[in-house]
Formats: sequence, C-alpha cells, structure tokens
Amino acid sequence: MPKLLLVLTGLWVLMLSGCSSNTKTYLYDLSRGPKLPTYSSSNEANPCMDWINHVLVINARGKLKPIKFLHQDCKDYPVETSVDQHIQNILNNLAKTQKNHQLKKGLLVFIHGGMNDYESSLRRVERDLDAMMKDGYYPVFINWPSAPFDSYGDSMVNYYQGAWDNDSDRYGSPFTFATDLIEIVARAPQSFRKQAYLYITSFCYNEYMQNKLPSFLCSLNKESKLPYLFLENDPCVLKKSAELNGEIPENADYLNGFECLDNTDKSASNFITDQLIKVPLDSLKILTTPIVDPLGNRAWNSMLSRTHFAMREPCKDDTFGIGSCREGVVHQFFSKLQNQVPGIRIAQVSDANPSNEIKLTLIGHSMGTIIASEIVNQFPNLNYENVVFLGAAVSV
Repeated sequence: MPKLLLVLTGLWVLMLSGCSSNTKTYLYDLSRGPKLPTYSSSNEANPCMDWINHVLVINARGKLKPIKFLHQDCKDYPVETSVDQHIQNILNNLAKTQKNHQLKKGLLVFIHGGMNDYESSLRRVERDLDAMMKDGYYPVFINWPSAPFDSYGDSMVNYYQGAWDNDSDRYGSPFTFATDLIEIVARAPQSFRKQAYLYITSFCYNEYMQNKLPSFLCSLNKESKLPYLFLENDPCVLKKSAELNGEIPENADYLNGFECLDNTDKSASNFITDQLIKVPLDSLKILTTPIVDPLGNRAWNSMLSRTHFAMREPCKDDTFGIGSCREGVVHQFFSKLQNQVPGIRIAQVSDANPSNEIKLTLIGHSMGTIIASEIVNQFPNLNYENVVFLGAAVSV
C-alpha cells in the first residue's frame, strides 16, 4: 500500500510539472545544428532576432508567451514581452519583405494542432522557415500550448465545470487525480468492448473475408445484418464491373478519386499480414486505451479552451472574477493586420496597382482548424487565396 501511494504521488507530481508557466520566457536552442539556418536575415548583426518576427507564441490563457532563440552566432538581445510591440515588429518586417520584392506569394499563417508542445512546434519553424521564405511566402507560425501532459495537468489543477484558476481546485487536485484513476478502472470494460468491436469489424468489412467468418461475428453491427452489403454500391466494385463489360461508369469522374485494390488471394494475404503485424500494437493499445479514454477527455477540454483563449482571453465568468475578456493574441494580430497593412483586405486590392496586393494563405491542422475557422469567421474581408484544413477537428 505505501508503494502504491508513492507511485500515485509521483504521477500526480508529474502531471503538476506538466503545467506550463504562463509568464516565463521559453528558450529555444538553434545551436544543435552545425550552423545557423540559412534564412537570409535582414538583421545581419543579430539574425536570431528575425526569427522572432515569424512566430506568434501564446500561453494557456491567450496572452503572449515570450520566446527567445539561442545560437552561438547571435548576440544577446532583449526579449519582447509587449504583445503590441511584438505584433508591430512582425507587420513591419512583412512590409519590409514586400518592399524588397521578396513577397511573391503573400502571407502564410500556419496553426498547428493538438498534442504539440512549444519545443516541437518551434522545431517546425526551424525546419520549414527557410524553404517557405525562398518560395516567396512570409510565414507566420502561430504556436499555442497543446502538449498532452501540460493540458491534462492544467485541467486537473486549474479547471472545474467551465471555470479556471480557482485556488480551491489546486488544493483539491489530488482528489481530482484519484477520481480519474478510479474512472480508468470503471471504464476499462467499455473501452475493451469498443476495441474488440473495431478489431472484428475490420475483418467483416473486407470483401475477401466476408464469407470466411462466422456470421454471428459480423452481425454484431446492428445497423445492418450483413455490414458488407454496402459493397453492392461500392465505387470500386462498380468501377471494376464496368471495366469488365467494356463500359464507362456513369459516375466516372467520381470514381477517379478512389484507389481500388484487387480482391485477390495476394491482396487478402497482405490484409491478414497487416492485421498480424498490428498484434503487438494492439496489445499495447489494450493497456493504454482505458487510460487514454477518460484522461484524454480532460486534456481535450483543456486544449479546446486554449483554442478559444487564443481569440479571446478568459472573462470573469471563466476565471472566478479575475478574467479580462480582452482580445487574445491571435485576434489582436489579425485585427492589426487588417487595419494597418495595405492590400491585405479585399476592398483594398486595386487592379490599377496590383503590386500592393498581399494574398493570405491560412493553414490549420487538427485542432488548429478551430482557431483558423474563428479567424475566417471574424475577419471575412481579408484577401484569402487559400484556406487549408488538414485533418480538421472542426465542422465547416
């Protein structure tokens, strides 16, 4: 019993350590490579400073997270803690890039998804910034805190029924953590049932295997007595049938989007082999699913709140009377972009002077699309050229 308590205490401390500091400057080391990345800086005296003008880092409550890049070739420089000045620096650098005729394709804003900490999101900046600049874009990476342990720990310690940052929640966090552990045990049977159902139906929906399994297994799907009956209208079946008859399917354009596999013994063998390869992973999934199911829900709620705080800081109702309800960093950035940068709004684009036009490409991945959709909703008059949602976690 004492050992169990010690383990549980250690886990609780681990979750607490995952909670990110909202005010401390985050240091990112660029010195891991042999030399400074090749992005041609306009600030030759201190090139690390220019990297700052391509990142907008947010803390867990929608405020600016101070960031500093480190490299042996860079001199020390002051950290910008003013959100207004930081945004102004980005816009000034954007204008300078346009003036130097380096802005061939416009402004590109990328918002990453969930399960990313500051380190991994800034590593993406290091990896992609140079190529994007050479391709004619001015990239701005919006980095928000979505690391799993950080999100779960923040929710466990600082959140209760829609409100954040109450001292009583911090004091009660050991009981919250204990309740989550009990919920893991209580929900384990249901988690195992879900995994078993998904595993069985992965075989039932395979055309080759449909007549080789006991009928009672595939009849577990209550929506259809035989779940593989949908194959009668399967695009690949229709396409193959038409080709055998020398015909062109009526929906040929629609079928061109599908990559159809042959249902031969070889393809079936490959299917079974793939399933066998998954056995070790499935064994690991059996152990982790009961944990991820309840704990992941709490982390998801925390990350979801952070996407909202990026556009609007917590109000008093959100934070027990201490919220400001001010515009979040992302909203402030796009507001200043819309009001200060010529050519970024549709109404400002002039056919007579197309050189002033700045096209905007907005890319969101996973939960980042929640922020991206709010940007489009609240700033509809920007000169969008592309709005790209990758693995979107938002309905459009």
